[in-house]
Amino acid sequence: MEHHGGQHYEYLSTDTFPHSSVQMQRPKSSASSCVSIKSDCSMDPPPKLSGHTDPGFRLDHPESSCESMKSDCSMDPQRNLSGHTDLGFRLSHCNITAEGCAALASALRSNSQLRVLDLTENNIGDKSLTLLSDGLKDPHCKLEKLWLFDCYITAEGCAALTSALRSNSHLRELNLSENEIGDKGLMLLSDGLKDHCKLEKLMLRYCDITAEGCAALASALRSNSHLRELDLTGNKIGGQGLTLLSDGLEDSHCKLEKLWLYDCYITAEGCAALASALRSNSHLRELNLSKNNIGDKGLKLLSDGQKDPQCKLEKLNLSYCNITAEGCAALTSALRSNSHLREMNLSGNKIGGAGLMLLSDGLKDPHCKLEKLWLFYCDITAEGCAALASALRSNSYLRVLVLSRNNLEHASVKHLSALKDNPHSKLETLFY
Repeated sequence: MEHHGGQHYEYLSTDTFPHSSVQMQRPKSSASSCVSIKSDCSMDPPPKLSGHTDPGFRLDHPESSCESMKSDCSMDPQRNLSGHTDLGFRLSHCNITAEGCAALASALRSNSQLRVLDLTENNIGDKSLTLLSDGLKDPHCKLEKLWLFDCYITAEGCAALTSALRSNSHLRELNLSENEIGDKGLMLLSDGLKDHCKLEKLMLRYCDITAEGCAALASALRSNSHLRELDLTGNKIGGQGLTLLSDGLEDSHCKLEKLWLYDCYITAEGCAALASALRSNSHLRELNLSKNNIGDKGLKLLSDGQKDPQCKLEKLNLSYCNITAEGCAALTSALRSNSHLREMNLSGNKIGGAGLMLLSDGLKDPHCKLEKLWLFYCDITAEGCAALASALRSNSYLRVLVLSRNNLEHASVKHLSALKDNPHSKLETLFY
């Protein structure tokens, strides 16, 4: 979603909702649509370039000058809630070189209104990042969000950026995804997180990070109470790395709320430590473990962690995790005792009719407050749908249900469709 002139523009992608051929059976109001559901489907991994949520100006041409950033910009700047003018510049795909970064650094030193800077997919490199980091250190710089997605940055550039993190107390969001910073770069950044850094959101997707780098990151989590969102998607974290991160999550100083570990080579081995963290961490609200081979054993461990009253997890994504009906028994038990979980994605697992019947038993429990459930491509049968329909007659919370790509005939879901006339059901949207 992007803001321009006070208006909201939303970018939708088929990566957000995997197939556009889904059928919306029945909205409760005319305002409901497939688009509105797509924007809600936050449990699935977003595209590499997620929609921006910040006010800003896009400069699509390399010849666009950075000089205007040094003064009050006349490009219809946005005003924040306090009435002050905030500027944001999107300079993605602009062929920016070291020369341009020198001008940007100068602008950062003299412009205290610039809040957002997006340099996505420019050949910035380590040398240019050093120049930018010098600008970030200046007391006049009030930049809050910096995107350096796919900018040819390595561990060498992270040294300068780490120095900037230590002296800049304004930066809140940093995106270094798709840069080969590796474990050495993560170690440097982690040192920066320990100091006066107020960073709240850190994105490190596909950065060649392994378990070795997670040790330093876990140490930072123990001493940093500001970081709220951490995205490590596409790194070879593994069970050992997850165990290290979980130790950091258990620390009372850690206030992390969102953790993305999509496609991180995690197996059941690391889930034991993560389950322990869920028992002691009351801050974590969103956990994404998609496309990891945790299996039924890993799910059982996680489900035990969810049962603890300390666990306040609201969103759980376990799509494509090699889960079967066997694991659903433990998950059902967790649904009966956890009143916090609101969204769950089990897409791409072989749940089958037996698994859905077990989950349906959990949905019947009055403690279960689940509102959105994704069961896309789960080998579900008509028999499972009947059990689910029975559960939803007594469940007054579930609003969104996705059963797409399960080869269900219309007759198989007729009982679910009929829930639109049931006063006890809150089901608004059904995909099948």
